[in-house]
Amino acid sequence: MKSIKLRRVLPPLFYYSVCLVGLVIVAYPVVWMLLSSLKKTWEVLQHPFALPLQPTLNNYVKAWQVAKFGRAFLNSTLVTSIAILGILLISTMAGYAFAKLNFRGKNFLLYFWLAGMMVPPHVSLIPNFIIFDRLHLINSYLSLLCIYFSSTSFGVFVMRSFFTTVPTEILEAARIDGCSEFGTFWRVALPLARGGLAVIAIFYFVFLWNDFMYPLTFLRDPALNTIPLGLRSFQDIWSADWGPMLAALSMASLPPIVFYFFFQKQFIRGMTAGALKG
Repeated sequence: MKSIKLRRVLPPLFYYSVCLVGLVIVAYPVVWMLLSSLKKTWEVLQHPFALPLQPTLNNYVKAWQVAKFGRAFLNSTLVTSIAILGILLISTMAGYAFAKLNFRGKNFLLYFWLAGMMVPPHVSLIPNFIIFDRLHLINSYLSLLCIYFSSTSFGVFVMRSFFTTVPTEILEAARIDGCSEFGTFWRVALPLARGGLAVIAIFYFVFLWNDFMYPLTFLRDPALNTIPLGLRSFQDIWSADWGPMLAALSMASLPPIVFYFFFQKQFIRGMTAGALKG
């Protein structure tokens, strides 16, 4: 009897122990960042793992002023919002076409599109810079948006997987009732793939919000700086002002957390529905 009870108790105990260890590994850097953002720079360097001796919010005020964080916050929100809307539109329409429409060269075009996931995005950095420079798009958000709109391989892959699970009979019934092809896509197929939309939105939001390389390459005017570029204001060649920088990082980390909080149900539903299956 004792051995049977141990067998029933040990698996849940082992499971929760592993989950607890994983939670500590993931949450500790975030907690450390939040606590250190309340310290002065000298305290962060001398007592990095201790609680704040004299907690202060001056770091947040300095971060907002020195890095012009309010302007950078608005810039990142503008670029990220427009980019996500474009990516969702391209990914859903292309995914629907590859899943439910028949046309010549469909498989070749699909594999060619998905091949973009195997190419590191920064490989095309120099060619893109030369092209946008000749088009006089350097120091413009349009160059960033063109880059982001072209990075839809993952989104197309996810949405195609979702649309293949939509019964063809439902779409044919909509067409028989007189619905156009776009109407069938917009009114019937798309609402059934909301889980895929959440997966794409969260994935790309985190990527675009934290993107540093493309804004650094294509933007020159400090007034156009996004949040990752604004964080450079606290660092020089020899040192960094760690207190305000950690405060700025804390504020920069808030939008992705809030975004995930509102869409977590759709995201989890999309993942469990097989959104990432081929």
